[in-house]
Amino acid sequence: MKGDVSIDRLPRVNKALTYSGEVEYYTDPNRKMPISLDDQIFGHGQTVNLRDNGTVVDKQYYSLYNFTLNTYYNWSADRAAIYKGFKTLHINVTSHTADLMDYNEQTWISSDVPFPVKKFQRTNQSYFDPNGTMWYAIEVTNTLQDKGFTSGSTPIPWGSCQGDHWADSNAGGEYKGYRYIPVSGNGYSASSFDFKTEDADNFARANSPGLQSFLTQYDQPGNGVTMVSAIYNASRNPLDVNGKAGSYRWNLTYGHFLTDDEWQQAQETHDYNFSYNVVVLKNVTKDMSKPLQNQYVETTIIENDWGKVRNTAQLPRDALPTDGLTLAASEDIMMKQPMVKSNIADKNGEISWGNFATTYSLQLTGVSDQTSPGMQLVELLTGITMPTANYAWIVQKGTVYQTGSTFTAAVDVENGRMVYAMTVQGSALLGLFGSGGG
Repeated sequence: MKGDVSIDRLPRVNKALTYSGEVEYYTDPNRKMPISLDDQIFGHGQTVNLRDNGTVVDKQYYSLYNFTLNTYYNWSADRAAIYKGFKTLHINVTSHTADLMDYNEQTWISSDVPFPVKKFQRTNQSYFDPNGTMWYAIEVTNTLQDKGFTSGSTPIPWGSCQGDHWADSNAGGEYKGYRYIPVSGNGYSASSFDFKTEDADNFARANSPGLQSFLTQYDQPGNGVTMVSAIYNASRNPLDVNGKAGSYRWNLTYGHFLTDDEWQQAQETHDYNFSYNVVVLKNVTKDMSKPLQNQYVETTIIENDWGKVRNTAQLPRDALPTDGLTLAASEDIMMKQPMVKSNIADKNGEISWGNFATTYSLQLTGVSDQTSPGMQLVELLTGITMPTANYAWIVQKGTVYQTGSTFTAAVDVENGRMVYAMTVQGSALLGLFGSGGG
């Protein structure tokens, strides 16, 4: 799916911005999808007639504050119209959430088309007070292209398809048991990586007294510590013809899943430092004492021991499967996806790391706006909601903010499912606002 968006101008910079995005995404057929607002009004085969109306209540629970926010969406089928040659029914949806947000959605639906002929959405989160005004409004329009779909000749029956089922995991993946981080796997020697996940994890736990104390305190039966983030990047020495010399880094963050009592205490003390961050670096240099032999010297160090940081684990380790997709197998699955290969691979078919320019990471609640830069923009561009995964391997090259382009893709650690591959290109913002330095 592809999309484009333009911004007339920025408040501080009299400059127009343009962005384009492309995404291929793969939902999990074995996971129950959340019911969208459209589904609740007209998307599940229910009949909607002219002048019908109703209210949909969306409930969002915020565990940090032990609070449920109810959002009321009032809808009405207020008029009929001919649009794009189709007989359509116009559905208008409005919502007002306290002083936080005004929302309006207008959708033209037709019984002859399996998706909206046109949809307009406007979200207004502008803020006004005596000290100033912040304007923040987003409008998105999706319109069916002429001849944008083709009807088949055979009716599709409603209901369950007897005898059909989906595999629980990708048969091309390799799954092994692990404690904190999925292991590198049998295919590691042929992979693009030069530093095993288990080696970095073992080194960190053996050489960081602070991490040892953290694990002693929080790694308890039934609520084990989880690797909430592990980020790999590399810089190979271009003068080494064997491609072995270079610097290889794992940035590891271990996290604790808070109990109800711990959440309450955190709110009272304003202390949310329930994760531990340590960076492990492996340097590989050629042994110059034996220049005629291809021998190398490896040194591994704790590059940075940042200690406890503000973060928590969204899931305890015990909530995740015992086995996880190995590092090498995740790369194999990634590289079978054409978008990944064309954007990430070098001439030898391996991941092109550049000078620490490409990252490969493990993320708990891995697919989200926070862990996948550009996802929110792609969702805006295409009008879709991206599929999710509890634990994911993610590859990323570049950022829209810094360079004007980013590519990222993800694979589910639990079952080897390719989750998505996406690219975004457009106006870089770093040059407009500066790097933030003094």
